[in-house]
Amino acid sequence: MMKSNEKLTITLACNHPEWWRFNVNLQAETLNGDEERIDVASLRQYIAEVGSNLPEKPAGVAIKSKLEMTLTPSEKVHLYYNIIPHTHPDDRTIANNTMIELRISIRNGEQLLLDEKAKLNPWSGGIYEKRF
Repeated sequence: MMKSNEKLTITLACNHPEWWRFNVNLQAETLNGDEERIDVASLRQYIAEVGSNLPEKPAGVAIKSKLEMTLTPSEKVHLYYNIIPHTHPDDRTIANNTMIELRISIRNGEQLLLDEKAKLNPWSGGIYEKRF
């Protein structure tokens, strides 16, 4: 059960050195038992246009390895995130490019509600949804 006096903190983290090759959209909402929206939040980490195929990490662009947002807690949480590559890996051999590990966590104050790993395809990115 979520504590209503604590904020809900959602964190998406990736420490992979190629993380700069992706644009990230993260959206979440909390709902009560009647499916009425209590709060909504979104954030975006935009690096470059899809198809840019940048030769290297862009200088002067702040690329965060940990994205975080807070919401008012409620009975249900819906989380959506999509991660789209704007630049493909340098090595065009698919077998040489391993999946990229992401970590998603949700906390209500100090209480950990979700701590999960996900795999991201370096060629196609991914779209993810969590409901609980």
